[in-house]
Amino acid sequence: MTPLTPEQIINSGRHGSGLGNEATKQVGEQLAQAYREVDRLTKELDRTLANMVDRFLNWRLPHDFAPDCGITFDGCKPDALGYAPSWPVGTNLLTADQARAMIKYIIHGEVKK
Repeated sequence: MTPLTPEQIINSGRHGSGLGNEATKQVGEQLAQAYREVDRLTKELDRTLANMVDRFLNWRLPHDFAPDCGITFDGCKPDALGYAPSWPVGTNLLTADQARAMIKYIIHGEVKK
């Protein structure tokens, strides 16, 4: 089946064009294909966004990071719960949902809630 041109689809409703049913069928098929593509791209964007949030929250902070309020980290002493020392990753300033909103803002502009 050869796709109809936009002009053929527009003219399909005119008396005597003979394209009414064919144009309706093709428009329906094209819309269904467009919806499938939008769905695929939405899922791909969701996966990409989730990956970006995970990577952001797991990023090993640089040795010269400078937190606010005089907070320091020497990486040598066990933490308050007695866990082995390690260098911090990510941030404790944002939750995953907040990081997701921040990344959406970076990519798309302000996210309205």
